[in-house]
Amino acid sequence: MLIRVLEAGAWWGVLLAAYLVFISSVTRQEVLTGVVVAALASGVAMIAVRGMRPPRPPTRLRWGRLLRRLPVALVRDVGVLLVRLGARERHTGRVEDLRLPRAGDAAGVRAYAVLAVSISPATYVADLRPGEDEPGTVRVHMLGQAVDAERFLEE
Repeated sequence: MLIRVLEAGAWWGVLLAAYLVFISSVTRQEVLTGVVVAALASGVAMIAVRGMRPPRPPTRLRWGRLLRRLPVALVRDVGVLLVRLGARERHTGRVEDLRLPRAGDAAGVRAYAVLAVSISPATYVADLRPGEDEPGTVRVHMLGQAVDAERFLEE
């Protein structure tokens, strides 16, 4: 109970301070308005924060494999980028569609897959195509190899 009171007080203080910063003149009426509005907004903020549920990482994706090979892949990809930036010829890379694995929370799988695949400097997610009842596919642009993107996203 004490934590909720402290949280409400913190929200109220921050929101009141923000309100007072943005008004042109600090009068008694403006301060009173700020106190009331900050109290209402702090209640809404507490309800919103309690309603948020952060997505949990999908357990079926191979996080250990990705994290183990990530440092080497990052150094390799930075090297690929530097070589291609210094070269006179034009390199376009390649575009591939990767199928996302099925999991319980399709939106969570998409979010973590985009993060995992695009962590490499020479790779980025160009498009995300969600499926009807499944996560769908990710269109990836690569200048070389992705950070084991294909194997990471395997079921």
